[in-house]
Amino acid sequence: DVLKGLTTYHKAYLAAFRYPARERMPQIKVPALIMAGESDPPHLIKGTKEMSVLSDLADMIVVGRGPEVKVAAATAFFDKP
Repeated sequence: DVLKGLTTYHKAYLAAFRYPARERMPQIKVPALIMAGESDPPHLIKGTKEMSVLSDLADMIVVGRGPEVKVAAATAFFDKP
């Protein structure tokens, strides 16, 4: 599948980096969970924290490795009253 997208995979990356996330974060009107991985580079974790404070409804957490950790974090977030 990676080879199928060899000539177009960069389009998704470019779209993500061009998206004006800092401008859009304050427009979030529902609770949002923003996750960073503990193995992410420190500057990405810092940037994620900075982004999360732009919305009053965003919770930011740093999670460990593995999908089960992410699922547990998301489940806990969605189960909050």
